[in-house]
Amino acid sequence: ARRPFHLVTGAGEPIMWYLPDTVPAETQTSVFRDLAPIAPALRNSIVQGSLDDWRCSSYLFKEDTGGLRAAPGCINVSPAWFAQGHNASQNLREGPSQAALREWVSASAHPMAIPSAILAIIHPDQYRQGLRCMRRLRRRTILEPFVDSWASAFNAMTVISNRETLYHRDGGGYFQWYDILGTYGQYSRGLLSFPALGIDLDYRPGTIVAFAGNVLRHGVPHPDGERVCLAHYMRKNLHEYVHTGHAQWGVCL
Repeated sequence: ARRPFHLVTGAGEPIMWYLPDTVPAETQTSVFRDLAPIAPALRNSIVQGSLDDWRCSSYLFKEDTGGLRAAPGCINVSPAWFAQGHNASQNLREGPSQAALREWVSASAHPMAIPSAILAIIHPDQYRQGLRCMRRLRRRTILEPFVDSWASAFNAMTVISNRETLYHRDGGGYFQWYDILGTYGQYSRGLLSFPALGIDLDYRPGTIVAFAGNVLRHGVPHPDGERVCLAHYMRKNLHEYVHTGHAQWGVCL
């Protein structure tokens, strides 16, 4: 598929939106530029010679020979991982990379806001639930400065730089929630595949894809060139922590 579309189940549930050519070239350039402060954290995330945690396995990243514009790596970022029991993730409040991570979050307000704006249109109930979560997190005084710098209705992000993604589902949310992927870079032959649906999307630079990541297996091979993905999503245990309720599908546009 190369043209925008949305996919609806037989029950009327809009489980996917494909939005190519959504993010302008200058924003994509800024994504690469703004990764510089967290380059050490990205490189340190890679686990050499193991597939135990495939998301960080050295087998799946482009070789880092010094010629890459974006350091390879995969890190999760959130203003409140501590509340989720998610030990392998980066925390804006704690850890040696906190200053660099906070700098990156502040610089990334625009690419973080674009998926939120899209979510407000395609799933307003989830968007409102995300805003409620942010407001209630902000009441925890220790989190206030980190929530204030977080320009997204989603409460978690993963930065995936120059990595192949194996087929998988993301089990931290609900069926009725969208995960939103944004892909950036200078590359060709980008592909995002959903094997159960028999769909291969043209995953060219600047594409946004929103889909039910809790149920749809998906994968991404290496393209020809460099690619960075910013994956935006919500963690249900964090919403349970602040009692936001549960979003439902809205009316399909």
